[in-house]
Order: sequence, then structure tokens, then C-alpha cells
Amino acid sequence: MQHAQGEVSVRTLTFLVIVCLAVCVEAEAGFEKRPVVSAEKTFLEGDYTRAIAEADRCIGLSYSAAEKEELSYMKALALLKQKKYRDAWSIFEAMRVSFPRGRRFFVAELGIGDTYYCEGDYKSAIDAYQKVIEHDPLNRNLGVVYYKLGTCYNASGDRARARSCFAQVTELAPLSFEARMIPVVEDVPAEASCGAAKGYFSVQVGAFKTKKNAENLIAELSAKSYEGCYIETPEVSGETLYKVRIGKSATHKEAEGLAAKLRRDGYTTKICP
Repeated sequence: MQHAQGEVSVRTLTFLVIVCLAVCVEAEAGFEKRPVVSAEKTFLEGDYTRAIAEADRCIGLSYSAAEKEELSYMKALALLKQKKYRDAWSIFEAMRVSFPRGRRFFVAELGIGDTYYCEGDYKSAIDAYQKVIEHDPLNRNLGVVYYKLGTCYNASGDRARARSCFAQVTELAPLSFEARMIPVVEDVPAEASCGAAKGYFSVQVGAFKTKKNAENLIAELSAKSYEGCYIETPEVSGETLYKVRIGKSATHKEAEGLAAKLRRDGYTTKICP
């Protein structure tokens, strides 16, 4: 699949995994969770290969549909962490079919969209997220879905729909993490949005109204060993933006190599002169 380019929130698949695909398995009345605990423990330790193997082992031993659903969910999360998006899609789809009344049905449908998003297939991600809304229009977590939709529309260049979706986020969940992380949606040509040419190319991964959000993204990127992160603060329509960029490459080809690596790590990119 081709990777589309555009500006999105700083949290990309932190926004996919941490916010919406929470790893903590809550206590449920009526079934025993011990088969889930060992898979959850290895996942939280960051041993995703072992977590997948443990989930498979426990699914074979488990007699409860609720346990199997939780174990499948844990396995799908581990596959997402390993960037095995097609495999994760298969698990989420199987959960959707096998557990239509399960407590993880909503996040399974959401996970299907997440796998498309991670691959850069924004059109398929949008279709998947819209189906989540159609299937459960009263779900209390719809703010998360609209945030993801807005991010996809913004990345694919549909600014009007991006704004509409982000407005839904602030209306449905004004105090949520997603509401705080809504990115700036700029109506400027892509070729002009990075400012005047400076004799080098950098890769932009986010633009924000608040400096703190930009600093959070830089901290996240630095933790992943990306070097040369910095903030530029141009003005757009009289408003200061904090744009997070990486590197100062001598050639466009060199910058594209960095952009490709960032996209593989779940970020959406723009190469700037």
C-alpha cells in the first residue's frame, strides 16, 4: 500500500495503541482471568513475541469465550507493536466475527481501522472508522473515533472534513486526551507550507498551537533514537505554530529515506525545503 503524506497529531500510533487499545484488562464478574494474566504480563514487559505465543497457548487451554476474546485482543496488540499490521488485522476481524456481542467488539472494529492507518492506507482507515460509528452511534468513546477520522482526513488533504471531525471530538469529549492533541489544520498549499527554501530538506511530523505538545513529540522521537529534532515557529494567518521537524538533509532523496523510516514507525510526514 502507498503511504499518503500530511500533517497529523504528534501521537499517531501512540494515539492508536496507548489511548484506544488499552492494555489493562479490567476485572469482569462471572469469569476467571488467570489464562489472560500470563499473556498480559509478558506484553507489559515488552516481550511481544512471547506474549503472542502465550496467548496462543492459553487460547488452546481456555474454555471461556470471554477469555478467548481477551487473549485474542492481547495477541492483536502485540502484533501491532511488532508492526505486523496484516496479522493484527486478521485477529481483529476474527474477533469481530466470532464475538459479535463481546466486550471487545468496539475496539476490534477500531483496530481494523488502526491497521490500515499504520500502513498509510487512509481511505480504507476512514471507511473502517465510519463503520464503527454506524454500528454503534451511541458509544461513549466516539470521540476517539472522530479523532482518528480527523487525523486521516487531515493526512489525506481533506481539511474541511478534518475540521468537522475534530469539532465532533471537542463536542463529545472536551476534556479528553484527544481533544488536547487536536492538530492545527492549515489551509495552505503543500508546496508552500514549510516556508522558504533554506538550502536543505527536513522532515516535518507535526504542527501545533501549543509549544508543550511539540516538545512532547520531540521527547517521544528522541526516545526512539531520532536525532536532530527541532521546532520551527512560523506564523500562519497571524498565529504562531510550533512545527516539529527532523534533520537537515542535503538532498531530497536523503530526506525521503528518513521520512520512510518515520512512516514505518507510525508517523505521517512532509518533506520541507
